[in-house]
Amino acid sequence: GKFSVRWEGGTVTHHVLHEEWMSGEIEMAGTCLDLEAAYKQCPVRADQRKFTVFGVVNPQTKETEFFVANSLPFGQVSSVHSFNRVSRALNYLMHEYGYATPTNFVDDFTLLAPTQVANIQYSNFTKLADILGWTLKAKTLVPPASVFPCLGVRIDLGWIHTAGFIIR
Repeated sequence: GKFSVRWEGGTVTHHVLHEEWMSGEIEMAGTCLDLEAAYKQCPVRADQRKFTVFGVVNPQTKETEFFVANSLPFGQVSSVHSFNRVSRALNYLMHEYGYATPTNFVDDFTLLAPTQVANIQYSNFTKLADILGWTLKAKTLVPPASVFPCLGVRIDLGWIHTAGFIIR
């Protein structure tokens, strides 16, 4: 089928819908990618490290020992806010430049897409993450499928046209 799009400036473009998109019901596939040690991938600016000094009692010497965190300390309230801003920025970049449409919860990025483009989105996401210097957990580098693990559950998209999706 053919279709036209009228853009904001009034320009009209004409397009042809690929035959795969006209073959009936569109099947969906998904995957969930997790950043490896996400907070540890976010460095603290040198002039801000004075705020990341921690004291811990050494159980053997019973003395307090201090160290400076060079990355976002896990458990620190401001780290949550800081990382949420970082993950939103990463999500935005994936939409704008990776041509992927993830949604995320903290450091877990879920991709859902029609099977015709799911692998392309997965590939774009992983490549852009690599270009930006982000490391993804190896065990989550699983190509999109109709059933996939996400945040501790399994999502089954096989019923999408009859009963919706199933969470197990």
